[in-house]
Amino acid sequence: MTNGEYFKKRAQLMAPILIKALENRQFEAYYCDTAQQAVEKAIALIPQGASVSWGGSETLRQIGLLEAVKQGSYVAYDRDAVDSLAERKQVMRQAFQCEYYLTGTNALTEDGQLVNMDGGGNRVAALT
Repeated sequence: MTNGEYFKKRAQLMAPILIKALENRQFEAYYCDTAQQAVEKAIALIPQGASVSWGGSETLRQIGLLEAVKQGSYVAYDRDAVDSLAERKQVMRQAFQCEYYLTGTNALTEDGQLVNMDGGGNRVAALT
C-alpha cells in the first residue's frame, strides 16, 4: 500500500467518526473523497448571489474552490485582487460582513474540536 492509498483509506475510516463528533458540536459536516467533490459540495452549499470571502488557505487554492467562487455568481471579497494596502485592508474589513467565509483548519481532534493559529487574526475571528 502506498502512502497515498494509506492516507486515503484512513480518511475514509475516520470520516464517520469525525462527522459524528462535529455534529455533536452543532456543525453540519460532510466527507468528500476527492478535491473535485469537495468543491462541488461547497459550491452547492453557497447560494448564488451570496457574498463570500476567505483567509489565506493554500488548501482552498489547491483544490480550486477559490477559482470556482470567483467564476461563479457570487460577490467575492478577494484581498489578493487589489493593488494597494489600503484597498486590501478595506476588503479584509468587508470580509467580516460577508455571508460565507471559507477557511481551512490547522487541525481537527477526534472529538470534533477545531485547532487554529492565525498570523493576523482575521481567519480565526471570522471562524469564531
